[in-house]
Amino acid sequence: MLPSVAGRGIRHAPAQGVRWPVNYPKAQQLTFALGFVALITNVAVALYYAGTPESLPGIFFTLLFVAWSGSPYLFFLFASRVPDQSASTVGLILVVAIIVCAGGVWALIDTAFIHRDPFGPALPLFLPLWQWMLLLIVLTVNYFREGRNAT
Repeated sequence: MLPSVAGRGIRHAPAQGVRWPVNYPKAQQLTFALGFVALITNVAVALYYAGTPESLPGIFFTLLFVAWSGSPYLFFLFASRVPDQSASTVGLILVVAIIVCAGGVWALIDTAFIHRDPFGPALPLFLPLWQWMLLLIVLTVNYFREGRNAT
């Protein structure tokens, strides 16, 4: 028999195994769409800042710059396609995708076009660092919360 909550006779299942009411395909499609739109916006802003490379090393570093600045959004493209995720993991990835993608796109557009300043071109270089730190923290917590079975 499960214990009652505050003596009201309300019974709750243990926290382990409780699943969020998430529609898997719709949540994964929304995560993919958010990641895709953010990736395209990020590539456009990164190329806007990079300018026109005129040598082979310049092209190489421009491609590295674009790949690094788009890497957090690529994570959401791949994470939305991982099979056999729990509903709570899918929901958590969706919430983090909304935060990271919307915040990243807002910051890039704001810095590139609305409030231009001399340090704006550095944002696509440092923003992914903060996004990856957030992803690492959230996914580590999810890994231990899911009992080391999370993806």
